[in-house]
Amino acid sequence: MSKTFCIAPWHDVHVITDGTFKGCCVMSNGEQEGRLCNNGKPLTVAEAGIKGAINSDTSKQLRLDMLHGKWHTNCKRCKDEEDSGMRSMRLLYESRWVDNKQFTFEDAQKITNLETGEVSEDHTPFYYDIQLGNLCNLKCRICSPIVSSSWIPDYMKMMKLGDKAKIAVRRDFDIEVEHLQGKKYKITPNPFAWAESDKFWEDMSGIKSKIDRLYLIGGEPMMIHRHFKFLEECVESGDAKNIILQYDTNLTNIPQKVMGYWKEFKFVEIGFSIDGKGKQLEYMRHPVKWDHMLRNINRMEEFAKQNNNIKLYDSVTISIYNVLHILDYIEWKVKAGYHDYHYLFQYHDQHFGTHPLHVPRFLNLRTMPLSAKVEVAKRYNEWRDKMLRWCDDIDKCRHGHYSYRTTLDSLRKAINGFVDNHIAFFNQSDNSKEMHRFWSFTNDLDKVRGESFKEVFPEEHTLFSDYSEKPQWKFLPTEVFYEE
Repeated sequence: MSKTFCIAPWHDVHVITDGTFKGCCVMSNGEQEGRLCNNGKPLTVAEAGIKGAINSDTSKQLRLDMLHGKWHTNCKRCKDEEDSGMRSMRLLYESRWVDNKQFTFEDAQKITNLETGEVSEDHTPFYYDIQLGNLCNLKCRICSPIVSSSWIPDYMKMMKLGDKAKIAVRRDFDIEVEHLQGKKYKITPNPFAWAESDKFWEDMSGIKSKIDRLYLIGGEPMMIHRHFKFLEECVESGDAKNIILQYDTNLTNIPQKVMGYWKEFKFVEIGFSIDGKGKQLEYMRHPVKWDHMLRNINRMEEFAKQNNNIKLYDSVTISIYNVLHILDYIEWKVKAGYHDYHYLFQYHDQHFGTHPLHVPRFLNLRTMPLSAKVEVAKRYNEWRDKMLRWCDDIDKCRHGHYSYRTTLDSLRKAINGFVDNHIAFFNQSDNSKEMHRFWSFTNDLDKVRGESFKEVFPEEHTLFSDYSEKPQWKFLPTEVFYEE
């Protein structure tokens, strides 16, 4: 059995915002930032169709490496996370189909040409992970214009690009962005338009009976209204009852009509991106407001209470910005799950739904200077002790049960796993030479948005202040978000 085997290259189709394919949602290293290529050129869904990358050069090599127990260069993120004890996406995929499908290493060998890595052209994947373009109403600090259209004005200002400039979507492909008026920008050519094209959704309609799980991301998927029609088609054809529908949404706007469609699907998992609470959340995920976010969290809690095919969970990214604040957020959600919420904040895996940011590197936890890592580790261990004491106090009253979904023993395990694995992760390597980039990026964006890192995150500001006087880096549009 291969220790690098992952089902994704056999049964998954992943389309990212610019219409190119990846081997899975987290591939970001190696050839063309993890994209699936033929002869070094990324394939696009507009040109090749929804199944067009199944036997790409990259896909075939991924399969061969996995069958021989090698880590492909595109799989660096999973390797790094597993080396630190974290549950990587590869391991999550491993258990994804236990209820209704099993796809083993031996199954992969049977359907794969062991010399070329090819699978039959008749082979039909059953998992579709679609990032529906870059249309989004938020401009999170860890994001970019390639994933959020709202980032474009700030990007143009921060880079002092004027009203017309070229921006790199990938290393071999630039777009021209022209400011027309107000918040209107013209993109030429527009690699994000595929997400609203009739051709794409006709392709999806043609395979809907073969889909087991459909994972929709953005941008912000709730802003892609064309996908509502597809949901309606699935309901009318009866295919919805066989499909598990999954979302990553910023939870700022959930239309009532889409909630009606969700009731007809086999199961719906709604993951919402949230990296903290209060003013810290508002700084990181501009221009979201915490009060608005909390109202929608409560709304979704009520919706899940009334529909037994709904699962809610939060998806939390940990970067340099929220490395300490995340402890306050997790404590809040653990206690909220105990006191207030019956359908949300009651599932606690070993990371509390968190994952470390990998790119851009200058916002990665491993970029913290050594002195900051020592202090952060100390704070994490102190937080661990406090949370374990809280568990002990609850245990005296509840006899081992945190809620009807989570035991206190599993909660304790999650607390210990979160602390140990994140400390191991940020100590894997020393990237502190990137700290001057962190300061340059943060200070420039603060000026554009009229915000202050020092006021919102005073503790983190102090931790990193020794590096604030380093030579400032002049970013180029091609290197802010895409370096590995």
